[in-house]
Amino acid sequence: MTNEPTDPLQRVSAALDELRAAIPLMGQELTTEMSRRRGDLNGQLWVAQRALGLVSGYFSEAGQDMAFDSHIFKGKRGGTFVEIGGHDGVTGSVGLFFELRRGWSGLLVEAVPELCAQAASFRACPCLNAVVGPKDGAAEFATVGGWAAQMSGLRDLWPEEFRTAEAEGRLGKVETRQVATRSLDAILTEAGLTEIDLLAIDVEGAEPAILREFPFENYTIRAICVENLARNDALGEILVPKGFVLIDFVGKDELYVHSSVDVSF
Repeated sequence: MTNEPTDPLQRVSAALDELRAAIPLMGQELTTEMSRRRGDLNGQLWVAQRALGLVSGYFSEAGQDMAFDSHIFKGKRGGTFVEIGGHDGVTGSVGLFFELRRGWSGLLVEAVPELCAQAASFRACPCLNAVVGPKDGAAEFATVGGWAAQMSGLRDLWPEEFRTAEAEGRLGKVETRQVATRSLDAILTEAGLTEIDLLAIDVEGAEPAILREFPFENYTIRAICVENLARNDALGEILVPKGFVLIDFVGKDELYVHSSVDVSF
């Protein structure tokens, strides 16, 4: 026997009540939890808040754009963003909020041509179809179709979980092709971007390799949102010596700000 309601409307109402009850519990845990578990807590808190209509107008997967806007840029207008791995320009975008709501300009880079074309049809910023790698050169790129399209990336830098999922046939169709790669430095130089308020990088495991080769001394970057599927310390080992401070885990991402930037929580 179960006490769960059978009427669909009652079940939805009960589920929303559960979310309302869970929100303060997650908020309380976030006051003391400093480990990577914060990413999961922040992500689930975001899901609950959106389901209840408590937040709106943002586009990121787990509230990254709201965190940057509220605690770092504090409503700043006219800033500059760069999105590396911008997908279709909307789904999970960290930069779209700043473009639409804060009047920022910038650049979106997406490796999959079809997705880049979708982004270009909607976004105001330039949308560049390019594969970002550690350096200019060539590499194998795995394009994943269907629901897992966001898992497309450089094959030799793919997370182990992706390789396992592919081997077990859980990713569906995966096409591998030889592509030209471009360094982040080369792309930003060509675009004439040397001062960047927010750099967002989501390239399915290639993030440490890209950032390890990047000449930070030639740029002013105030904040970085970077995915860390491996959930290890590789990104911090690269960014902290460059003057960045890890301020939070949000979903699968790590949020960094330069030590010169004021942060308020």
